[in-house]
Formats: sequence, C-alpha cells, structure tokens
Amino acid sequence: MTITVVETYEEDSHIAVARHIASLLDEGQAKTALADTPGSLFLQEAAKIAADGRYDELVKKLSAHLDLVFAKCSDKEAECIVSVISLLVARLDKDSHLTELARKLALDISKQPEVAGEAKLNGLLALYSSCSTAPARYMVLLQTLEFAKQSKQLAALLVPVVRGKAEEWRRTWGLKPSMAIELYLQLAALMKVVSDRASTKEYLRLLGAVLALVSGNDAAELAKVKPFAVEAVQSFIRSPEVFQCDFWELPAVTQLGREPATAPLLKLLDVMLNGDLAGFKAAATPAVLESVGVSPEAALDKMRLLALLVLGGRAQGAAVPFADIQAALDIPLEQVQPWIVRAIGSKLLEGKIDQVAATVVITRCHHRSFTSKEWQGLGQQLGALRSALQGAHDMLLAGNRAGDAAGRAAQAVH
Repeated sequence: MTITVVETYEEDSHIAVARHIASLLDEGQAKTALADTPGSLFLQEAAKIAADGRYDELVKKLSAHLDLVFAKCSDKEAECIVSVISLLVARLDKDSHLTELARKLALDISKQPEVAGEAKLNGLLALYSSCSTAPARYMVLLQTLEFAKQSKQLAALLVPVVRGKAEEWRRTWGLKPSMAIELYLQLAALMKVVSDRASTKEYLRLLGAVLALVSGNDAAELAKVKPFAVEAVQSFIRSPEVFQCDFWELPAVTQLGREPATAPLLKLLDVMLNGDLAGFKAAATPAVLESVGVSPEAALDKMRLLALLVLGGRAQGAAVPFADIQAALDIPLEQVQPWIVRAIGSKLLEGKIDQVAATVVITRCHHRSFTSKEWQGLGQQLGALRSALQGAHDMLLAGNRAGDAAGRAAQAVH
C-alpha cells in the first residue's frame, strides 16, 4: 500500500471559503470562457489579499457576503465558514485594529437573527473563542448578548453558557465600572427574556451588581441607574421565588425614598423585608401594586413568607410558638402549620414542628439580605468557631503531653 502525504496550509481553508463564496456569487450567471464573473473577480481579489498577508482586509471581504452564506448554505456549512473567518481574526491578536475588526465581524454575523439564528449564535461563540484580547472578547460578547436576546429560543441556548460568569469576566478583563455596568445590563436583559427560576434570580443579582457599582456621592450616576433601581425593587416584590434582596440598602435604591413618585415603592419594599404586616397593609395600595405588576393576593403571600423569615431569624434556634406566627402572619391558628410546611418545602427554612407544644424550632433560615452586617456576623461566627477549635486542639495536645509524661514515669518506676 502506498501512502501519499499531502501538505496543507492554513491559508488553504481561507481560499476554500473564498472559492465557495465565489460559487454562490456566480449562481444564475451566464457561463462564458472569456468574461470575468462576479465570483471569479471576487476570488482573484481574495487570493491576492491573502497572498499579501492583509488578513484584516480579507476578513472584511469575506464577511461582507455572510448574508449570502447563511441564506444559501446549510447551517453546518455556514458555521464552518464563520469559524474559518474567525481564525483570521486570531492572527491579529497583536494588531491595534483587532477589537474593531472583531466588532465588525460580529455585526456582520448578527444580521437578520430570524435567519439561521442558531448557526449565527454558534458563529458568534466561535468568534469569541478566536479573540485573544480582553477588549475584543468584551466587544464580541456584548454583540452576542444583543443578538441572542432578540429571540427566547436563542436566549435559552446562551443563558447556560453565560450565567454566573459576570464577576469573573469583570475581574479577569479588568473592566472599568462603566464597562462592567454595560455588561451586567446586557446579561440581565438576556436573563429577563428567559425568565425561568434560575434566570430570574440571576437577573436580580445582576441588577444588584449594577446598583452596587454606583457611589452614593455621584448624583449623575445615581440618576442614570434610577430606572434600574425601580425595576430591581419591582422585580423583587413581584417574584414569588426570590426572597433575598442584597441591594436593599444601596444608595442607588435608597434614593427612591427621596422622591414622591418612587417613595411609596421603596416603603413597600422596606416593610416587606422587615416582616411588618401591618405596615404592608398600609403601603400595598392598589396604585403601588399595579405599578409593580403583582396581584394583592400574590404580594400578601410573599409578605407572609418574609414575615416568617424575620421571626425565624430572630429566634436563632429557639422554639417559636404558633401564636407568635399567627400574630405575625395575621392568619387563623389552624393555618400556621401549613405556612411553616410551605416555607420548609420552598427551602426558605429548616425546622422541627412540635404539634403537642404548638411550637417550631427553626434551625436554619434563609437570609432576606446578605449585606455588610451579615458578613460581619458571619465573620464573628467563624472567629468563635476558630477559637473553639483552637481550644479543643490545645486540650488534646495537653492531654497527649500528660499521657506521654505519665508513660515515661511508669517506665522509670519499672
């Protein structure tokens, strides 16, 4: 058997792509042996650019015909073509025009999301992987998020890839606050399109991250993020599955209390997180609830669960009488146990019910917020645990030393 080794070069793939695009350009053209066709002229120009090593120009020339590629080729063929073009971008990782070129290619891929949407999304992800600098990746990621959020199907495909990555990107890319805010908002918009349980929680977390980046001393920035603060508060109140509100005391949120139009909304959030049912009944006016987009029944249900969390947090492991829960939730006594079971089933708390004594011992309670106060408390708990472990270690060490000394004394006697 004779084995023939054929050498191939990376440039061959680019020329193959150019040749394929040329064939698409020539579809429907009259064949002639003399005149140049649009496809042949395109191929000649692309080959010359590639031979000269002008890869930025080659990317632009090839990507200018991506609409034709996605319209005429199968999804797999189109993805392959985009991947080959993206590899050209990787050659320019030291080039000052890399970021702009990557942005231009991302825009060309993103046109007409209703046509071959999944193939285009895969193409954008391939381009992202080909970019080796943080600015280029950041720019391509923003365009990818913008593209995917236009369709719930595309958003659902992208969400598992990007969820939970925001802080890592900000840290590794060294993003300025303004750039981080833009990224967080784009990610939040994507999560809102999907709106499943995990995405809703991530959506609120991202909005909170945006609000946390704004200083309380910067009036202009506070004004810019005010709409997002309103949206964060409204989204928390109407979400039946989110019970942690870490943005509660941020300056971007507390500013809402200083304006008549938004003060009632902030008041409603405050009374809910404080477990104040009487205050809730006064604050939950039809106008406020309508602005939030939540029914009175759903808002009251969430209020009662929050009130139960407040009671559990204050109990710190002690038995809580059913009568106290009845008063805090303003419910008949026979409904107390079902509400406890509901909270346990929702994983908001853990506890043991004593039906005879009509009490519940709450051993773990979901935090309504985890701000600097909670971090300080956690630090104190860890410090106490560290001291207890050190004391146990010292006692064991002293016991071992005493045992060794006793053993040596016994041997001396014998």
